[in-house]
Amino acid sequence: MRQMLEYILGSGGAKFQVTIYYPDDWNKMIQDRKSREGILILTDEFIELQEKWFYNQGKALFKIEYTSHDEPSINITSNDTQMLTIEYTDPDDMGGGLSFTHDLRTTSR
Repeated sequence: MRQMLEYILGSGGAKFQVTIYYPDDWNKMIQDRKSREGILILTDEFIELQEKWFYNQGKALFKIEYTSHDEPSINITSNDTQMLTIEYTDPDDMGGGLSFTHDLRTTSR
């Protein structure tokens, strides 16, 4: 998986269809949580997550550049290679940096 991500980033990036799970359903099993469709964009400079809206136009939920503090981090679930969690701190937040977590499911490995 790591080699595949390095290849994607080295070739300029890629877009992936994903399912975004609502954070307010955190305590529920994944199959019982509400979700929405989205697009995950990976480049060698940033990660962007867009929620699909009407006519497949995206609305950016976040766009964050990589930092020297290992952010944002992408964690792949060990027992399901299609599930991943993105964690990051928003440096532009007025309170000095709130932490955010997004649970996603990709359509393929």
